[in-house]
Amino acid sequence: MERGNKDKPLWSKHTRGTITITAPRRMRLKHKQRFRATPEELGRSIAKFTLLEGDVNLKKYPQLGDEKTPAPPEEYTIKHKGGGWYNVLSPTGEVMNEDKLKSEQAEALCKKLSEKSDE
Repeated sequence: MERGNKDKPLWSKHTRGTITITAPRRMRLKHKQRFRATPEELGRSIAKFTLLEGDVNLKKYPQLGDEKTPAPPEEYTIKHKGGGWYNVLSPTGEVMNEDKLKSEQAEALCKKLSEKSDE
């Protein structure tokens, strides 16, 4: 079953799971479901869909991999280790502290490392 206005391009969701598109109307889309929408309605999630029919210039949408998108900013994160102890992880997932830390210590180290990487 197709959903949407017949004047819009026809898309199919090629990723697993369910995604909700809210603009201009609310649509819950499942794997392999066909629907009609403009690329602007799909927004940042356009890479999860395959264009089946319609005239759309896909090169205008860098999310599809046609153009190089900028990398997300590198951030240090805090991960709960268990029992009130935490680790500070680098953007690559490496543990930055030698010993387990309490919450306040982990936040302080994370802030210090983030400031150092901004310089």
